Amino acid sequence: MTPVATLKIVFAMVLWALCFPVIVAGLEYSPHLTFAAMRAALAGIILTLLALVLGRPFPRGWRVWMTLSGVGLGATSLGFLGMFHAAEFVSPGLATVIANTQPLLAAVLAALWLGEKLSIRGSSGLFAGFAGIVLIALPDFLAERNESYAIGVLYIILAAAGVTFSNVMIKSIAGKVDSLSAMGLQMLLGSVPLAIAALVTEEPTTINWTFTGRVANAVEIPWRRAPGI
Repeated sequence: MTPVATLKIVFAMVLWALCFPVIVAGLEYSPHLTFAAMRAALAGIILTLLALVLGRPFPRGWRVWMTLSGVGLGATSLGFLGMFHAAEFVSPGLATVIANTQPLLAAVLAALWLGEKLSIRGSSGLFAGFAGIVLIALPDFLAERNESYAIGVLYIILAAAGVTFSNVMIKSIAGKVDSLSAMGLQMLLGSVPLAIAALVTEEPTTINWTFTGRVANAVEIPWRRAPGI
């Protein structure tokens, strides 16, 4: 692995680690689903406009569009629903750790759906990673506040499952779509269910447009650049 590739991976992990703390900061100024829908739509618009400016090709064919719709439903709709609600029940640091079950779930789903096989070494690493997450999460789960904690964990697992599902789906069309335009469009598609749910269950007009709230929404944009391509 080249140094540049290593730096890209480290940068992506830093953005991932920032996700939950920034969500917690933003929730002080906006309802959960309203914040999630706004953030998804804003990121989708920016990425799609950037793809247009750079002359990137847009997806063609109904199968590709159906796949992108599924990716949007998983990565953006379910992913954001789980993450933004989990922030109410679980600390940001612990939420980040538990959310890292996503690669473990992806390995299992890829084996079932895409026929990928793990080596003994890979399977051992998968088991060790899962065991580590359990050891970190178990003490809080057994504490007195285990009911609210369990709710938060379930929300995180929902988010991880949504992202896992989308990653496997996007892999099926990798090479057939441009990553920039695909990610922008799937975020726009995924923001629609979030916006509908926000309008039905929340009061979007209660957003407090402070500097901190705007920064939280803006900082949330980069880490979702391309979850599966």
